[in-house]
This record gives sequence, C-alpha cells and structure tokens, in this order.
Amino acid sequence: MLSKWQIYQTLSRAGLGSAAIRLENHFTQKYDFADLTDESIKSYSEPTDEGYVLIPLTRGQDGLNSFRYCILAHAFRTRGYTPIIPLCHADLDLCQRKTCEKDGKAVCDVCNYAGRSLLSAFGLEGIPIESLLSETYGAPEVDTTLETYRGISVADYAMSSTRRFLLRHSIDFEDSYHRETYLRFLRSAVILVDMCEALFEQYPFDAVLAHDDRYVHGGIHLAVAQKHGVTSYSHALGRREGTILFGNAGNRSSLPFFTDYDTLQTELAEPLSASEERRVEDIMTARTEGSDVRINYSARTNNSFDSSADCTVGIFTNLIWDASLEVEELVFPDVLDWIDDTVEHVSSVDGVQFVLKTHPAETKFGTDESVEGRIRDGHDPLPDNLEILSPNTDVDTYALIRDLDAGIVYNSTVGLEMAYEGVPTIVAGDTHYRDLGFTFDPETQDEYFRLLGNIRDLEMDEEMIARAKRYVHVYFEQKHVDFPFFKTQSAGDNEYFKVEHDEVKPGNENFDFIVRKILADEPVLR
Repeated sequence: MLSKWQIYQTLSRAGLGSAAIRLENHFTQKYDFADLTDESIKSYSEPTDEGYVLIPLTRGQDGLNSFRYCILAHAFRTRGYTPIIPLCHADLDLCQRKTCEKDGKAVCDVCNYAGRSLLSAFGLEGIPIESLLSETYGAPEVDTTLETYRGISVADYAMSSTRRFLLRHSIDFEDSYHRETYLRFLRSAVILVDMCEALFEQYPFDAVLAHDDRYVHGGIHLAVAQKHGVTSYSHALGRREGTILFGNAGNRSSLPFFTDYDTLQTELAEPLSASEERRVEDIMTARTEGSDVRINYSARTNNSFDSSADCTVGIFTNLIWDASLEVEELVFPDVLDWIDDTVEHVSSVDGVQFVLKTHPAETKFGTDESVEGRIRDGHDPLPDNLEILSPNTDVDTYALIRDLDAGIVYNSTVGLEMAYEGVPTIVAGDTHYRDLGFTFDPETQDEYFRLLGNIRDLEMDEEMIARAKRYVHVYFEQKHVDFPFFKTQSAGDNEYFKVEHDEVKPGNENFDFIVRKILADEPVLR
C-alpha cells in the first residue's frame, strides 16, 4: 500500500500536487494559518511609498523562520515600505527542506503551499522566483572548480549548506552523493545570484533582511546586497525565549550574534550601573537554571566531573556541521584540525586533567560525524589526562564550569559563560566575544600551544572579569530584542501566538526601534 507521501509524489509528478494539498487542507486545516493574525493585518492596504525592503522567504514551510519573516514584513509595511518577498516553488535544485527520503517536487509543492498560506494570513503575497528570471533562463553549468559567480563566493555558501544537509563537516568529492549534493547547492546558489541581480535592477532597495546568512538560501541575498552597497541584516531567534537578534552583514561576520567592534569597545568601556549588574546576575542565573533559554542544551543535574587533579581544564566542542565554525584566516581555519591538534597536545601538559565535553546538540539535532567517535578512532589510545563526555552525558555544563581552573573553546557560548565566572578561557576560533579583553585569543598556532602548555598559569584580572560582565549585558540584554510571538517547547516544537496589528504598527516601541535602526544601518542594540 502506498504511503501518503508516495501518493503526493505521484500526484506531483502529474502536476496535481498543489491540488492534492489543497484538498487535504480543506479537511485538516493543516496549512490554515488564519488564526495567527487579526483582521487588520489580513486586510492591510495603506500606501507603501517610502521604499522597498527585500525579505526573501524563499522556503515557505520553514516554521518560526517563515513566521518571523511575515511579522517583519508587516512591520516595514506599516511604516510605508513595500516588502518584496521571493518564494520558491521547485525553482532551486536543493534546499534543507529536502532529504534523501523526501527529495522531489512533492516537497516543493507542500513547502510552497504552506508559504503562500502563511503569507495570505498576513495579507502578503510572495513573488515566484521563476517570474523574476527570463522565460529563456537556464542556470549555468557548474562544477567543483567554480568558486565565485558574478562576484559572489557561491562555493562557500554551497559548502556550508552541504555540511548542514549531510550533518557532517568532512565533505569528500570522491563520494558521489557528497559531490552531487554540493553541486546541487552550487546550482541553487547560482540561480539565487541571478534572481537577486534581477531584483536589484528592478527595485531600489532600502534594506535586505535574511536569516541563515551562512547558507545558500539566506546568505546569497545578503552578499548581493553588500555588493550593491545596500543595508543588509541577518536575523535569528535569540538565545533567550521570545527574543530576536540582528546582525549587520557588513560586520566582520554576518552572523546575527556579532556586533561591530567599535560599538563594542564603546559599550565595554563604561562600567555597569547597579541595576545593570542585577540584570546580568538575573540573566546568568536563569541560564544556569534553564528558566530563560530557548533550547535547553545542558543537563540540569548539578552533576560535575570528579577530578582529583590540581588543575582541571574544560574543552567544549560544537555541533560540527554548523556554519558558524567556518572561518578563513584565524588560528585553526578548520575546526577538525583544532580538535585533533588539541587532543594530540594535551598529553604533553603535565599535572592537568582535561575534560572534553562534546555538544549536546549532536543528540538533539543529529550528526553523521560524531566528535567523540572521531577522537576515539583517530587517537587510540587516548591521552591518560583526557576524559571525553558524550553528548548525552548527565554532567551539568554549569556545575562543571564552577569546578574548572581554565577552559578552551573554538567559538562556543560556553566560553563567554566561563569568562563571566572568572574562568580563564582560550578561544581558538572566531566568535562574537573574541578580542574584547576578557578571553585569551591567540593569533597563531604556536601562540595557542604556548597558552595550552602554560594553562595552569592563566589568570583573569579584575578588569577582564568586569569586561566579561559588561559584554554579557550587551549580548544577552541589549542585543536581544523582545519578539513575544512564540514559545519553544523543545527543539523543533514551537507554540505560535496570535499577532495583533496594534503590536506591530507604528507607535509600538519595539518595532519602531527595529525598523529605525535597520534603515539607519546602525547596530540593533537597545
């Protein structure tokens, strides 16, 4: 007997996929989002003659991301800016909605229908990507030697997207599935570059907003905007529940966690007020308890690692396929080299117990390249002074931090949390809190290994601890902007709240602030 998905696939191949989805929705209301908005939003028709904002939804069925795009589009619309919203319908060769089990037009039919239904609930319309390209358009041929296209580094976005799709960092072009996946993302990147160039010829954009800035479906739009000198911002859900983050794509990193260096230096030069000190304490207590975090990664057991050594050092790895790990010119451009070289080196550090804690997200989101497995397979036997904690360990990250004498990270948020607690922290990769005066930030591998060899001697002075606390206030308080339209039940499971026009229209302090800062090309810091 055919599964529902197989039936969808058959109907989609016959050109009946959208009709089948409409019929299903008629009986199930699975893709009916009318209850998410009020009538004032659905019927909004005020003039929008102030300018244009590119808000590339692209993937219609993208959960909270799609919901966030629509809310931001309405915020700009109510302030006189026309949102231009490209929407894909099988126009791109590959995206994260597809998997090896569900890779066909049926996926695209469902995704597009869900996107159009959500846009309709907001009184918005998407523009088919196909309509933005010429009738005779055909994507150029691509191969693994293609690095840039029309001035955009398409290979970087294709590689990041491939790693995320395959849930692994190591990509082998000798593997036919790896290579074909990469080439499909590369073709998608090229198509999006051509689409964006067509859009920029047609509209004098005032701003561009996109999420997933390191991946094909978001990063390409921001890169083309930067090429044309147009204000562009990445955005993402915050680390705290019910918040949103914005990052200027012109920063040293387009990731939404980053703020420009000059602004941070100004902020960190000023001592915190008594009320700001209390707010920082409240935020960090809530993170420790898990009461104000969007996704709980740490075990809440209060269990630590039992070490009898005089000096215990924590090493914290990342979800290995995450694009935030991809840097070009720092100490270890490849995170796997950092892991391997660090494991090799720890055995030469006398009198120190190292505890390497792998990221819990490996269990929550999955991985095809286990950090623990890689270390155990590649370093047999393990150094006597190294203990590895699995992603599902019952060791509580925050209890462990309290027992550490020093810490090492590539770019994990744990590095900031250790510095806040006064734990000397070495940063080996690129992160939003690097080079701000409260972590140890080597510029070369020789310097990194010297710090590692002398890690028992590292200390944080009072000014370093004070700067760490000030940055916690900047990052977790000033940079996190209230966005109270959802609640995260667990990773991938969210509750949506109805959006009222009065919560978004001009006069709402929150959205007045967001729109004003973006149009002024200023840091979105409260």
